[in-house]
Amino acid sequence: GEGEQLAQMREQWPFFRTRIDMLEMVLAKADADIARLYDERLVAPELLPLGAHLRDLLSQACEVVLGLTGQSQLMAHSPDTLEFIRLRNTYLDPLHLLQAELLARS
Repeated sequence: GEGEQLAQMREQWPFFRTRIDMLEMVLAKADADIARLYDERLVAPELLPLGAHLRDLLSQACEVVLGLTGQSQLMAHSPDTLEFIRLRNTYLDPLHLLQAELLARS
């Protein structure tokens, strides 16, 4: 099926593999919980379904990439990068919380 074709493309085409690898890194950095926080604090109620839909699409994209890479976790093939993202989030998450709060107050 389509998944098999994409897996074959990833194996045989360096350009496609690189694109998927880059997408995987971006998805690993994305945080649906932070996005939900921004929605709850800053978005008009009538637009909340859009945020929920976008978070669903994020989840689906993660599942597709995991299926293509055969991994159980994004960036599992690169533990150093995964650790860097975790460390990065340790510093960025409080800033996101602060930003959402300050924007909500303004």
